[in-house]
Amino acid sequence: MRQRESHRSGPRVPNGLPGRQAPGPAFYMPAMPPFELYGAIRRWWQAYRRRQRFRSNVRALLEHEDTLLRDLGYRREDLYWALRLPLRVDAVRALEERRRHDGGGEE
Repeated sequence: MRQRESHRSGPRVPNGLPGRQAPGPAFYMPAMPPFELYGAIRRWWQAYRRRQRFRSNVRALLEHEDTLLRDLGYRREDLYWALRLPLRVDAVRALEERRRHDGGGEE
């Protein structure tokens, strides 16, 4: 056994080959990603799912006539406006604020 060890040149490295380093990643990745990252991903996913449910409900409303929408307190152009809002904006709250500002959708 000692004869085999004496034939090796250089320090022993984890990959078992003398004098050669195992290739490593070009970037640092900690063993555990930061909890803030998990929280940000979770919040983004919740906002995305909420927006998808909102879009589904609004598209169902847009299939109805303007008179029914008016009875519900909405205007067709307000619903289209809410569909175009960015994900970071809560479309339900923005639509409600717009309804309050415009007088509740009444003419």
